[in-house]
Amino acid sequence: MHVDDPVRERRGELGEVDPLATTTDAGPLSKLLIDPGAIAKTLYDEPSIVVLGTEMSERAVGPAAAKKLLGSWAKLALSIDGKPREVRSATWGYAAANVAWMVKGKTTKMRATLYALQIDGAWKVVGVHFSLPYRRSMFN
Repeated sequence: MHVDDPVRERRGELGEVDPLATTTDAGPLSKLLIDPGAIAKTLYDEPSIVVLGTEMSERAVGPAAAKKLLGSWAKLALSIDGKPREVRSATWGYAAANVAWMVKGKTTKMRATLYALQIDGAWKVVGVHFSLPYRRSMFN
């Protein structure tokens, strides 16, 4: 789980994304982290599906809302920065990675995590979250 402070501008400044402590080779779930359109296509059709973005307004619960939010991210230029951490079993899996987002010549780095279930031989995404790092000010 990643926890963000939605009012970071009052509590600190944007910081650096720390490297993952342990990494693996990228697999099918890691590749989804940088393709919002592919995430939308593999969402599990279940009312408890959730997608959380980096801003308070980027929250979606349920397949329709999640697909709409993911669709608004479809043209983002995202890439995995460094090696991810991906764990898969016969029935569930997750992937975490540092993701670089390129916009107007500037790169913003964030952490992304995706959770999926293996259903009838296919991965179905049940949750995805993107978070921006920030440095907290001790005196705010």
